[in-house]
Amino acid sequence: MLIGLYEGFISSPLKLDTLPFSSSGQGGSKDGLQVLTLEEVQKHNSEESAWIIVGDKVYDVTDFLHMHPGGADIILRHAGKDVDEIFSSIHSPTVLKMLRPDQCVGMINVKELPSRQGDVEEQARIKRAREAIPPVAAMVNLYDFEEIAKKVLSNTAWAYYSSAAEDEA
Repeated sequence: MLIGLYEGFISSPLKLDTLPFSSSGQGGSKDGLQVLTLEEVQKHNSEESAWIIVGDKVYDVTDFLHMHPGGADIILRHAGKDVDEIFSSIHSPTVLKMLRPDQCVGMINVKELPSRQGDVEEQARIKRAREAIPPVAAMVNLYDFEEIAKKVLSNTAWAYYSSAAEDEA
């Protein structure tokens, strides 16, 4: 594992919920973090300053751009935006724990994000499909896994994963 070898990473994962943030909630802050607006986050959409929204937190990922295994371009395409859906469909929940605490620059009220209003139908479809996943022993070949993945992933996530599924080196 290469955690800690790159500048911007810490040598061991942090538990973000145990960091010593103030919980006063006073003066435009929540859990000791500044509450940001979507308009403020949208200003940080360049190589000089790249912020993303994941969950209810805003992260400055500028230092990470050129270390990202998928390349800087994918982050820059989504910089200044709410990336919660695409991020969580591709990354493990523990990925954010590798960021330095100071890279979490604030929080955002997710109820105000247009992207969170989402496609209720798609969310319901995914929930039903995940409840009906057959046991792994019932899957015989790659086609079986692919068919399940189509059902349990969001359309965006499926498009991402399937775009490289047939690539040959």
